[in-house]
Amino acid sequence: MNENKKDMYAGEFIAPETTKEETGERKDISAKDSATAKDDKAILHKQSDSSESLHVYDATEQVSFGDAPPSGLISHSFQGKSRPGETGTLDVCEILIRRLNQDGATWAKLTDISNRPDDIDCTASDGVNRLDIQVTRSESNREFWAEVNRLGRSNNVYSNRNEVADALRKVIEKKCEKISKVDQRRKLILALDATETISHTLQTVVTAFREKHGVWAQELEFISIWVVGPDSGYTHRLDIAPDGV
Repeated sequence: MNENKKDMYAGEFIAPETTKEETGERKDISAKDSATAKDDKAILHKQSDSSESLHVYDATEQVSFGDAPPSGLISHSFQGKSRPGETGTLDVCEILIRRLNQDGATWAKLTDISNRPDDIDCTASDGVNRLDIQVTRSESNREFWAEVNRLGRSNNVYSNRNEVADALRKVIEKKCEKISKVDQRRKLILALDATETISHTLQTVVTAFREKHGVWAQELEFISIWVVGPDSGYTHRLDIAPDGV
């Protein structure tokens, strides 16, 4: 792991009050500490002008931290038993569907078909149309997952938010090697599963990705590309160009 790696499994959970913009994304309105508890999870988020943190506890005794301190480093840590293989794919798709429905969609009837030999992990329907979703982990560092499996905990540290954005791009590029035809991508939503590596859902990381790679991501021609966090409020579309581009 990164040489700057340190123990990040202890600390106080703090979070700001949030609200929704017209886009459906969360917007911080103060630095006041707050927390939410739903879907058997406690989610605590804090954001200021110089830092951001997201901490999650869930009923399976998993603990996930995502932190962006004033130093500029970005880190995530995970403690608990990670989901093996495709386990949890349906949960990721459920979070994504809730986020899409916040924008006015009416997707339902979610089905896990990840055991089939194609590019589709889940499908949803609005009664007329079918939506196909491909899920892949947002963290591609094999050492991270090996350490989780061996020790029950691990963390990863990035030097800055642009490094995280570049890492997410590499995950998408790898998926595009398997889904190489544009006609295939046009029928798929690509979901990056960051439910256990939640620094990838921090707003500073999402903004950096859009600034560096938003136009590139659009040109891949998926229906859309999302990074999926612990709930719909921390699930963000990546293939968006920054303002003015």
